[in-house]
Amino acid sequence: MIQINGSLASKLNKLLKKDNDNLMFSEDELSSIVKISLSKSELAYLDYLKNVQTLELDAFPSITNDDLEEVSNILTKLKSLKIKEQNALFVLDLSVFTNLEELCLIHNDNLVDIIGLNKVKRFTFYDNKDFEDIEQIVDFLLNN
Repeated sequence: MIQINGSLASKLNKLLKKDNDNLMFSEDELSSIVKISLSKSELAYLDYLKNVQTLELDAFPSITNDDLEEVSNILTKLKSLKIKEQNALFVLDLSVFTNLEELCLIHNDNLVDIIGLNKVKRFTFYDNKDFEDIEQIVDFLLNN
């Protein structure tokens, strides 16, 4: 049994439909999860979530390409990646992902380049409602 605390324990309890007071999870339970949203601090538990196919990375603290490389090394079955409001991510390197099919970016205002965007089959981009940074999406598409 693996003890997990904090907000990740709450998320796992909801996903596994368990009692909220239970902070112990079996490896089988954790390996059954295929879709989850994680923060940077929760990436430490990736080794237990090896079968995740859809990953959402929450805002703050911001992830780096080193974090994404770690994700790609552990989550080899990852097909869908959603990245939300990562202010320290300037260049996104997708070349480390082998099975990634879908990328969704939500309000990543400082992102200036995406390496390997042509590897994904579906690319979704959400900007602010006033379309102030429409050049950002145009640059991504022209560069890739």
